Amino acid sequence: MTSGSINLSRNMGNVVGIAIATTVVTSTMSSRGFPTSLASMPADSDSGLLLAFADGVSSALLLFAGLCSVLIVLSIMLLKRGRQTDASPG
Repeated sequence: MTSGSINLSRNMGNVVGIAIATTVVTSTMSSRGFPTSLASMPADSDSGLLLAFADGVSSALLLFAGLCSVLIVLSIMLLKRGRQTDASPG
C-alpha cells in the first residue's frame, strides 16, 4: 500500500512537471511569434526558432530550480519544528 502511494505521488509529480515545463516552453516560443511545434521544422529553418525553444527550456529549468530551492528551505524548517516539538518536555 505504501509503495503504491509513493509511486502514485512520483508519477503525479512527473506528469505535472512535464505539463508545466511544456507550458513554459510553448509560451516562450509563441510570445516570440514562432509556432510551438518543432515537428515540421525544416533543416534550414530560422535560428530564432531554435533560440526561442532553448530560452523556453532554460526558463523552465530556472523555474524548477527556484521551486526546488524554496521547497528545500521549507522542508528544513518543518524538520526543525518537528524536532523542537519532540524535544519539548510535556
